[in-house]
Amino acid sequence: MASLKWFFTLALIVVLAIINLPQTNAVCPVICPALYSPVCAEISDGAKVSYANQCSAEAAACARQLTVVSTTPGEC
Repeated sequence: MASLKWFFTLALIVVLAIINLPQTNAVCPVICPALYSPVCAEISDGAKVSYANQCSAEAAACARQLTVVSTTPGEC
């Protein structure tokens, strides 16, 4: 009986550990329109990078698990 109790205790710990894992459910855009409308994007890591359009900026940031803080029209 004691081994069954340990099994359920261990199973509960494993389930709780899995539930508390960080969720990375972000769905990054894979295909952006081939529209050239350059933007200067400030990424949440502080970098400013030029992208072909807003979608490209958001896709690149998402792929790195970051966010676009702000954009301005034109290249950086």
